[in-house]
Amino acid sequence: MKSKIFYVVVFAMTISISHIYGQNNNTMFGLGFGVGNSGFLSDESPENNVRNIYYLTANFHFQKRISEKWAINLFPNAGLSGHKMEVNLPFSKATSATSISYLINLAILPKYHFKKNFYVSLGPEYSYLIRNIERTFIHDVQLSSINETEYFNRNNLLISSALGCSFKVDLTAKRSPIQFDVLWYLEFRFKRGLTNMLKKNELFNDVGSKLLAFELVTGVSFSSKN
Repeated sequence: MKSKIFYVVVFAMTISISHIYGQNNNTMFGLGFGVGNSGFLSDESPENNVRNIYYLTANFHFQKRISEKWAINLFPNAGLSGHKMEVNLPFSKATSATSISYLINLAILPKYHFKKNFYVSLGPEYSYLIRNIERTFIHDVQLSSINETEYFNRNNLLISSALGCSFKVDLTAKRSPIQFDVLWYLEFRFKRGLTNMLKKNELFNDVGSKLLAFELVTGVSFSSKN
């Protein structure tokens, strides 16, 4: 069932890419950088001293404007997920541990401009887990590093949304054959997993492991109307 869902998502992404780049008019591309906070939905708890991780994120985006209010945004990006935890076990020297998943993602987000410079977007996002590493520490000294990728699902599906604003800041040289508006943008993003990242087995059968992430991203876009 999961494999069928992913095939449907890939097919939808392919159709959307063809639609976005079928013409050159009203296209936009750009890049951005930001910070995020991410973990599993059930991770952050004062009882077990588990905290989500903070991370840096980077992205590209490619957009096709289909009307005055609507656009389709293709959004490849990279980020992390995981947690930090204090350790207090009699049989272990470790004082803390971290589990970090390295992710590359691809989202297709229909975007609605509710005002000239402000917009919202919502859509599916495919997330591929490159690897997961668990590290233990004695205070600030690393004690061990273990590859735990085998316990995780490589392919994951998310729902992704953003609230953002963009403002024109410059224009490319007039002698250029294609004129680009240069825009600065700022976005607040929210992601929620639809599938569990941890594989179900005797160790994690009762563990909820759907990703939850918040990101604040800024960057530049280049928009063409000719």
